Amino acid sequence: MGSPTINAKKLEAKMVLSGYNRKTLSKATGLSRNTISTIISGQQNPSYRAMNLLFETLRLSPEEATEIFFNRNLRNMQDEEAG
Repeated sequence: MGSPTINAKKLEAKMVLSGYNRKTLSKATGLSRNTISTIISGQQNPSYRAMNLLFETLRLSPEEATEIFFNRNLRNMQDEEAG
């Protein structure tokens, strides 16, 4: 896979601040622990469903969600790699 599409550090920080680890977040969202791990590691892009479940479970603000899932710096990195 190419560049990561999420800001994993911000996602993990929000998980910790919200009292979750990968196992408890898996139970809360209904996503498999493996899915959460592969999203965080950049091995898998999150589906719309996964993003929505994470958004709701972690009670992300729209700004936080944008920073995690649509990070401007990550988009710039991808644009630079394409060019």
